[in-house]
Amino acid sequence: MCMLHSKEYGVFLASDIILIDMRNLLVISLLFSTLANFAQQTMTFEELDSALLDKPKRTVIFLHTDWCKYCQSMKATSFKNEELISTLNEEFYFVMFNGEEKETVSFQNKSYSYIPRGTTTGSHELAFEIGQIDGKLLFPTIVILDTNLTVLYKRASFHSASELLKVIGQF
Repeated sequence: MCMLHSKEYGVFLASDIILIDMRNLLVISLLFSTLANFAQQTMTFEELDSALLDKPKRTVIFLHTDWCKYCQSMKATSFKNEELISTLNEEFYFVMFNGEEKETVSFQNKSYSYIPRGTTTGSHELAFEIGQIDGKLLFPTIVILDTNLTVLYKRASFHSASELLKVIGQF
């Protein structure tokens, strides 16, 4: 039997450490499994193509950029709301897309690329095609598509979780 001595905790058995570690492991695993149930399920446009063929659903697209404070706020608040996450996960496909993505993206048998619009600025063709309103691409933009990829809703603005729930509840 292995006994350990500590000024702080006195004498205890090595098996006690293993028991404590197993309890901590159980608590941590339960915590992560609970959090995983409330994780937003996102996909890429390439994944959306095959998902729509396999199981048609409506789609919510969140167009954002890294520099947009409203976009970051939506990520930190709106898309962390458990009710919104649950509704999106169950009833919609959800795509978060950076409107300044530099990688080429294939969607609906077409390739879309980044278009420079200056020395340090530009936007992605796909973001512009899906998100432009009156010839302008603004962030953040929410786009909702039906199962045939017809636009049901498009708005460039911050959306709180409650606003998004009301909007997607209409479709």
